[in-house]
Amino acid sequence: MAASTRGERRRIVTFLERMADATQRQIAADLGPEWLTEPKNSGLRQMLGRMVRGHILLRSRRGVYTVAPSYQWLGLDVQDQMENDIARFLHRCGGRARTRDIHDAVGNGPERGYLRRLVTQTLKRSPRFRQDFGRGVWNLSGQERERPSLGESVTISNTFT
Repeated sequence: MAASTRGERRRIVTFLERMADATQRQIAADLGPEWLTEPKNSGLRQMLGRMVRGHILLRSRRGVYTVAPSYQWLGLDVQDQMENDIARFLHRCGGRARTRDIHDAVGNGPERGYLRRLVTQTLKRSPRFRQDFGRGVWNLSGQERERPSLGESVTISNTFT
């Protein structure tokens, strides 16, 4: 998925979270006037359909979209899902863990496959994760540490073992 498509999806979800529900025309108006005309408008219709099939959005009634309840857990795409998986693992570990442990938990172990590369890229690119304790140890950013983990109640300790 292109970076612009990810950004557009994020803008759609943010708009719908703010509005509760909206029609395609309202969403297009929020994205910008060029989205109200062809070919962008039919591209938006296709994107909304893919977002419904991907369980990011729901059609609450004909032509009206809303954010699916499972969106926060699933995320927008594979990278969002991986960020959520890593964040859940780090919450369970008290907010920090070794790179090797993260790979073992969510990245398919020591194999150098697709998931391992995805974990590495996600750790490096996401503002949710930092390396405040040196090389080989990842931790949740301050803002992420204060946010509860999805689907769990977690107490974060200040000790690293």
